[in-house]
Amino acid sequence: MSGRIDITGRRFGRLVVTGHDHRDREEKKSYWQCLCDCGKKSIVRGCSLKNGDTTSCGCLRAENLRKGRLAGMQASSTRTTAQGYVGTPSYKIWRGMLCRCFTPSSGNYNRYGGRGITVCERWLDFSNFLSDMGPRPPRTSIDRINVNGNYEPGNCRWVTAKEQTANRRPLLEEHVQRSLANLARGRKIRRRKIGLEP
Repeated sequence: MSGRIDITGRRFGRLVVTGHDHRDREEKKSYWQCLCDCGKKSIVRGCSLKNGDTTSCGCLRAENLRKGRLAGMQASSTRTTAQGYVGTPSYKIWRGMLCRCFTPSSGNYNRYGGRGITVCERWLDFSNFLSDMGPRPPRTSIDRINVNGNYEPGNCRWVTAKEQTANRRPLLEEHVQRSLANLARGRKIRRRKIGLEP
């Protein structure tokens, strides 16, 4: 037990350490008793608490699964319904769609989830997505008809790259307006004077 740092009373995410439980002699790891914000008690390996691998009793993972925001982004039922499709173009498109909308570390998150674009609850299950959209035709990708709308039946279709290019938000126009607004703010120029307001 010597060398063990007492972490009793410390908070790790939703868990508060209430005391030392035991030390595994084979693993040479300490296990700690924890109380979750939801009221459940659990025993967690100390290094899992310290490195952030465990931050709740499991309730956070359950919440994220319901919301479709877990890094794996699929419940175990989806894994079984996706059997035979994992790695296919349709499955990769589906995973990419979920990543863009629910994973802040995704490179495109700010253009999708960060703007409030989400995936309908029905499509959090791959089998429902496949049933509604059908398999991806060759040389196509998913496109939202209303570029400010969500990924959902009625707003999505398979299109070629050329068709998708014609259905984009005017990113350059937004960038120019943002740059002008920043310039006006920095130089104390009235926004109306440079055409940003009527």
